[in-house]
Amino acid sequence: MKYDLLIKNGTIVSSENIIRSDLYISAGIISRITENTGKDTFTKEIDAGGRYIFPGGIDPHVHMHLSTPAGYSSDDFRTGGIAALYGGTTTLIDFVTPRKGQDLTEAFNDRIKEAENAVTDFSFHVSPVDIHPGIELEIEKLIQQGITSFKVYTAYKETIGLDDSVLYEIMQIIAKNNALMTVHAET
Repeated sequence: MKYDLLIKNGTIVSSENIIRSDLYISAGIISRITENTGKDTFTKEIDAGGRYIFPGGIDPHVHMHLSTPAGYSSDDFRTGGIAALYGGTTTLIDFVTPRKGQDLTEAFNDRIKEAENAVTDFSFHVSPVDIHPGIELEIEKLIQQGITSFKVYTAYKETIGLDDSVLYEIMQIIAKNNALMTVHAET
């Protein structure tokens, strides 16, 4: 069989084990992990002898193209993604922070547009910043789209922070939907 790439003689580290083997890649996807039998052909071959091969890292807390009072953060999804790739990180998880009253799915779609120039895989934590009619359905829709992490703030009460009663309501909605909630806690 013909493969795009063979990475041979490496020590492969996975969540299950550490093995010395060869890695076969086709169309950017790992297709086999086994010793080279010599029966296959490759467009490119890399000898990783004496080196470790790790899965791409995940950075679960980044701020790309983040709007601040001083302007946008220094990196967007492209430039920050390039820097991440140089360090072995292949997935970034950023944030969706809507305006008070804004539909969470609308804010999510706005962030997706801002990530159009991404060079890494990415996802988002979505931040409910208030309680408004329809928010439970919005959270359910986001979960159906693959968002399973929601971040709330007890700081920044004047803009995005939640008071205790709203925090409790949001916690109930997220728990009911078996999603994950993280808290930027200040109280």
